[in-house]
Amino acid sequence: MREVEDYDAKFILFELLEEARQGETVVITHHGQPVAHLCPVPLPDPTLESPRNLLEENEKAYAESDDRSPEPWETVSDSLRDILDWRRYGRR
Repeated sequence: MREVEDYDAKFILFELLEEARQGETVVITHHGQPVAHLCPVPLPDPTLESPRNLLEENEKAYAESDDRSPEPWETVSDSLRDILDWRRYGRR
């Protein structure tokens, strides 16, 4: 862990960022008192599923299941049709 005074840090910020990218933690101090830590950001876990993959798995599981309840968007579109019909009926 490296300590750098805030006055000096503003001149070598790019260098400090490069150190953080390589896994080093840098403590920025003001008159010897720590005020900030510059550390690497953890990368996302590549083993986690992407939202698209999860959606495809859910759709596949739904297609294979025996449950034939309507999809949420089917009920919403039916409700939307009803609302539009009511609106048209009010204009007659």
